[in-house]
Amino acid sequence: CVLCGEDINDTLKFSISHGGVICEKCFKLDPGSKKMDKHMLNYLKQLLYTSLDELDNIKIPKDVMIKIQDIMVKYILTNIEKNKFNSLDFMESIKKNGGL
Repeated sequence: CVLCGEDINDTLKFSISHGGVICEKCFKLDPGSKKMDKHMLNYLKQLLYTSLDELDNIKIPKDVMIKIQDIMVKYILTNIEKNKFNSLDFMESIKKNGGL
């Protein structure tokens, strides 16, 4: 847990403001944290420790990828102190129209 240092069990969340996973007893300290599970955490670790040229080899289910993307976009926007990226909005509009 990025807040208390305890080991994480099966119940966890990602703290956007603290940049890491928090345990169940710290949920109340960060009400804006996002629900996660161990599978999502394992995929995040894979993404973090895999070289760029090997990323295509990681197979992540679409529903999990959408959740991870949501968390990571919120984390990035929070840490660069922006509310949105025009390029992200553009990519989302392409996805909605069947382009990506």
